[in-house]
Amino acid sequence: MIIKDKIAFFDVETPNRKNNSICSIGIVYTDENGCIKEYYTLVNPEDVFNTMNTNIHGISQTDVHGSPTFSQTWQTVSQFFSNYLVIGHNVRFDLSCIKKTLKANGIDAVNPYFADTLDIAKDVMPQSDSYKLGNLCRFFGIELTNHHNALEDARATAQLFECLSDSFHFELNDYIKQYDFTDIEVIARNHFLGYTDNTKYLQELQGIVLGIMCDEVLTDAEITALKYWTDTHQALKGNYPFDRIYAALQRVLEDGIITEAERNELYGIFRSVLNPMESETPYIVSSDLSGKAICLTGDFAAMSRKEFEQFLIVQGAVIKNSISKKLDYLIVGDLGSDMWVQGNYGTKIKKAIEYNEKGADITIIQEKDFMTMFEI
Repeated sequence: MIIKDKIAFFDVETPNRKNNSICSIGIVYTDENGCIKEYYTLVNPEDVFNTMNTNIHGISQTDVHGSPTFSQTWQTVSQFFSNYLVIGHNVRFDLSCIKKTLKANGIDAVNPYFADTLDIAKDVMPQSDSYKLGNLCRFFGIELTNHHNALEDARATAQLFECLSDSFHFELNDYIKQYDFTDIEVIARNHFLGYTDNTKYLQELQGIVLGIMCDEVLTDAEITALKYWTDTHQALKGNYPFDRIYAALQRVLEDGIITEAERNELYGIFRSVLNPMESETPYIVSSDLSGKAICLTGDFAAMSRKEFEQFLIVQGAVIKNSISKKLDYLIVGDLGSDMWVQGNYGTKIKKAIEYNEKGADITIIQEKDFMTMFEI
């Protein structure tokens, strides 16, 4: 049975939108004597950072140099996920990131018990205009001066939980659930058996580009080797991101000289294919969704897919289950999906980008950006 006062409030930050690595973690907890303690560390994600994430939390590749890796950090923090009730705000997102990072590092972990202040707030404050952590903190007068610092957000969540407990009557046990850290490996292995050769080679291409980009330096030898790989895999023509990479390599190597401008061009293209949502999202959505064809992909953080679809239908949208050239919007869930064949994107996103490159006008947008525009 969970001991009520053995609670750890936590938050993580991620280096990019793949959400399968972390670059910091903050935890607020009570020790065996009931004293409040804090733990915070930067984490070397052994992965690339993208500008959007760095702009949000302020952590860059340089900042994590010399910081412990996730495997080293897990030796310290695993106790909280096995011996404590972990609580966060929109905590399924944080647990999903840890789950994917555990898999990437080959680490087995005990399934943690968790509760979410987002769920509690929605139940006890049904008339609230917003359930974002910052807005709830302002409502209760909680100081949150450095939002998106993992420790600051963990502290704010702890205070928010206290305010919710003091202001409303609810039974914590009603909100305690167990998160499954174990199913991702089984799903991935079973799903892989059905991959086509093209999908496997596209995954290989993504791995090659990720390896090239890990030190954020593009050498002539790496560029030439990648061009040779694309030359010998012409069966991938017509697929994203092969066409984009191949066309860029042809332009750059046409005269046999790689200029600094061309190197920077390739760098930008490689970053975009590793994290297509960062480059594809136009952040322009009409407030009038009447008659708009909308498709959803991935798992959603703010609400269930069924609830999201119902919200869109009320706005007059037409829900589509597949991608076509006539689609208006593809909304991508912030939690991603364990089943996405490319890790940080799946076949729907891939198909939408391919249609756009052939002249379609599909707006691809992340859940949180959509929510911000509609002030949900």
